[in-house]
Amino acid sequence: MKEPGARLALFLHLLTVFVLVLKGFNKITHDHLLSGSILIFLGLVILTLVTFEKKLRLSHYHVRQSCFMIEALALFIVAIVFYQEGRQYLQYVFGASALAYLIAALVHYRKLKRAPH
Repeated sequence: MKEPGARLALFLHLLTVFVLVLKGFNKITHDHLLSGSILIFLGLVILTLVTFEKKLRLSHYHVRQSCFMIEALALFIVAIVFYQEGRQYLQYVFGASALAYLIAALVHYRKLKRAPH
């Protein structure tokens, strides 16, 4: 049986991939190859995990937790990039988002640990 909210989680993962790839291409076009490449790579890793979850026979719970951790890292990198660009508020929004994803990953891990096998 599908988990409630699975479609919403998929949408959120794809939305995060979209933001990461866009910001990565933006950084590459402004001669920031390292940060742009890292963001694009993390976005493609998330997209690969979500897309090939069933084909690779990966556990949905482990894929979801992995995506949360990768997204937290990526959003933290985006927050740092915005801070370096001198943005006024965006770095705080992305930093809070990174923290929220990290908390979601930890909550998800605790639920998985408590679940009967």
